[in-house]
Amino acid sequence: KKNRDEVGIKQTIFIDEIVDQYQRAALIVAKFDLDQWLNGKMLHTLFVTEARGIEKEIKTLNKIEKFKGEKEKQARKKLQDILYNYDRITADIDAILNKEENSEYVSFLYTHGRNFQKDKKNEKKKALETLIDNRCGEALGPICKYNVINAKSPTPSTILDVWQTTRNFFKTSIINDIKEKSGMIRRNRVTLACRAAVGGTFEAELIRDVQTERIEVLLTSGGSQADLIVSIDKLESIDNILKKPKEAIIRITDKSWDNPDQSELKIQANTAKPYFRYRVITASPCLFMAIVPADQAVKISQDIYKHYQEQFGKVTGRLPFSVGNIFFRRRMPMFVVLDSAKRMLNNFKRFSAYEAIRDFTVKEKTEKKGRKIRYTGCSL
Repeated sequence: KKNRDEVGIKQTIFIDEIVDQYQRAALIVAKFDLDQWLNGKMLHTLFVTEARGIEKEIKTLNKIEKFKGEKEKQARKKLQDILYNYDRITADIDAILNKEENSEYVSFLYTHGRNFQKDKKNEKKKALETLIDNRCGEALGPICKYNVINAKSPTPSTILDVWQTTRNFFKTSIINDIKEKSGMIRRNRVTLACRAAVGGTFEAELIRDVQTERIEVLLTSGGSQADLIVSIDKLESIDNILKKPKEAIIRITDKSWDNPDQSELKIQANTAKPYFRYRVITASPCLFMAIVPADQAVKISQDIYKHYQEQFGKVTGRLPFSVGNIFFRRRMPMFVVLDSAKRMLNNFKRFSAYEAIRDFTVKEKTEKKGRKIRYTGCSL
């Protein structure tokens, strides 16, 4: 359940409010390779009915006219073992295809039929034989027919379920972890003594007496309020200056500021509004990107992997999943970070073709101007 105090709190859009105490941030990149699932190939690897679900099927038999009374007892006797049992499954399928006397009691488990009249038995048998022939083709082996009958079919609803499941994984489980690990920051919003003539984000200084702190100020053209954008390590100093807001001023130092008459803005009052210290770049069913504080990136990635194991452990090895972290300093141009993410995604695509599970690795790349960008990656 969400904390009521957190309802309505937005994620920040400013990198200064995301960086850690060392002025670093990290871009988390997570990707599912859904190609083989959306084309239906991997859906054939899923069992059509859970073993425990068979018991639910049997419990409904007494509600069906043809299975009331003795018929239900006979079916229960023939299907006592409800656990995954290879011998029982193969025997049941052979009974459908070969033994007319048993097909009435087992075919409903694999074809979901409810009408077991004698004139329908041959139709069911022919349908199963056609299905096996079409699916297996020339590769028909001793085990193929059992796999075909027990496998899920790639219907629009099952494909949509894959799409929605991975989307919810990113938009619910992962974002909740990011909120918890990244935490919140208070953004000071001050009321100015005059209305700003120019809107935008500008470099400035917050001054009271001998106390000075460099900030970025967000102004709205024609508005009397301004947001002070600072990193978390400056909050204590900013709070001290704003204890007496009417004695403080904002001095614009940005080179692009072209209004000398408003180079110093007086403050009348101050309020604070909380924001989450992360920013989601994209969150689709197959791709997730978010900027988080660098000191929390590895912990968040470990939680992502933990949730992947919990929710998709049964399809490990069949649902390729990759996670990577790109670490950068506050002044790093964002196009450089996103270009690194693009290269990382290309690596993920290459890794997903491998059968072995990849471990975390750390690499370092030096840009032309001496900037360094470090990234880690994990492909599962």
